[in-house]
Amino acid sequence: MGIEGRTQFGRTMITKLDRLLWMRYTTAELADELGITGQTVRNYCKRGAPHERDASGRIWVVGTEFAEWVREAKEQARRPCGPGQAFCLRCQAAVDIVDPVEGPGLEGRVTVVTGTCPICGARVCIGVG
Repeated sequence: MGIEGRTQFGRTMITKLDRLLWMRYTTAELADELGITGQTVRNYCKRGAPHERDASGRIWVVGTEFAEWVREAKEQARRPCGPGQAFCLRCQAAVDIVDPVEGPGLEGRVTVVTGTCPICGARVCIGVG
């Protein structure tokens, strides 16, 4: 149940996940249930959403497994960086901070660590504490 790449989910779709049952849905049925397009469901399947194909090639998705996959993907997207890392907007990846400098954040609410991306040299920062 891996999640490849960065996958975005709409808020209205997220709120409808609890409606999904433990049954097999076609892409069209799942799309109708969640208020998205069938192509979006097929794209999620390409990105790692749990699904199976029958002998004729039709995609079937178990509703509860799909909902769990979406929740897992949202959790992974929430914390893409590990300790000592920041997200580089140019590289679109979590990178180790080179030459980190700690300083006060906006209005002194959080501490901000700034530094340089080791790949492209851009300035990166992350709020801590």
